[in-house]
Amino acid sequence: MGGFSTVTPPGAINTNVAVIASISSEVENNVANINAVVSTNVNYPMNQLRWGYPVEPIWTYGPVSTGPLAAGTVLLSQPVSSGYNAYIWGYFLSENDPNGNVFLIQWVNGTTVYQQMIVMNGPGTVNFISVKAINDGIPASPNTTMVVKILNAASTNALYMAGILYGQVA
Repeated sequence: MGGFSTVTPPGAINTNVAVIASISSEVENNVANINAVVSTNVNYPMNQLRWGYPVEPIWTYGPVSTGPLAAGTVLLSQPVSSGYNAYIWGYFLSENDPNGNVFLIQWVNGTTVYQQMIVMNGPGTVNFISVKAINDGIPASPNTTMVVKILNAASTNALYMAGILYGQVA
């Protein structure tokens, strides 16, 4: 029993070359499109992907404060620049007061004051970072000031410190 073979007619080779040239041209166009997309994505700020906004947040800290401190003492004050909104992605709170305390992170959006309350029942440190701003959707308005303060009076010789991870977006 014999096998059989096929013979490609000469005209078909020319057709195949034309198809290959067409496919090659299409591949080149697709590569150009992919390069354009990659170039755009490379230029797209990675911080936008990380933090949800085109900003790289930074930490800012207030000085160490030693008690006694009055109720409402501001531990950190961070102004928001003109033309920018500010978002808070984290906070650092530390105190060695045996009675603990309540920290308030406050910011103003428009004419409304917003705050996040963090209760510490005794000495300790909290370091919190979120991939979504804690004030997402209600940023601190331009020309306002974000503050961290204590709600209650602080004991004598108690140490307090506060910081926030924030960024300003035009």
